[in-house]
Amino acid sequence: MLSRFKNFLMVTLSAILLVLPYHFDRLGFLAFFAFVPYFFVVASMASGPAFKHSYVFGLLFFCFLGYWLTYVNFLGFFLLAVYLAL
Repeated sequence: MLSRFKNFLMVTLSAILLVLPYHFDRLGFLAFFAFVPYFFVVASMASGPAFKHSYVFGLLFFCFLGYWLTYVNFLGFFLLAVYLAL
């Protein structure tokens, strides 16, 4: 249980580190280190759990990146993020 929570936190941290350079120009260097926590999580996993963690990473990344689309249409934004995460 604790391992799953730690893996989720690492994937979330990786998605946040990758999104920050899009919002703040001075944090561009974080893009070079953003995938490190993600790679630690999926390095020793089988393909099924690795796909699930990768999908969560993509979903969080696109949700954090395109949050402003919720002002236009929340359902459309959610469906777009689900699609792009694949």
